[in-house]
Amino acid sequence: FLAQSHLFEGHLTTYSGLSSGDCYNPPTGLVRVFHQVSCAGAHEGEVVGTFQDSDPPNAPYPGKSLPTQEMIASCREQTTVYVGAPLDLSRYRAYYYGPSQLQWRNGGRTIVCAVRSADNTKLHGSIKGV
Repeated sequence: FLAQSHLFEGHLTTYSGLSSGDCYNPPTGLVRVFHQVSCAGAHEGEVVGTFQDSDPPNAPYPGKSLPTQEMIASCREQTTVYVGAPLDLSRYRAYYYGPSQLQWRNGGRTIVCAVRSADNTKLHGSIKGV
């Protein structure tokens, strides 16, 4: 049964293991790993870039649902560069993944900028240059 569920399709990685150009399906359930898959097939998101948050080691955790102005500006810029034009918001949505509170406390500052479809359907092919 599991072999046909596609649960373990693709390379498994944490959010911080994703890099620009990677296509993936996000974690579901209790296992918090991403399924990195080919951009040619159906996928839920595509990474447009990553960066390290500039907060100092003792900075308080900003929370996962409250993006800082730095995150918003950097992801917007990386998205425009990756796509080659401002993102078509009628077709796509930009978002980001950041560290958990434990990862933050342990020095994790990687921010992953990604794009998904505006209507939450699967993407087919890369968004680069669309």
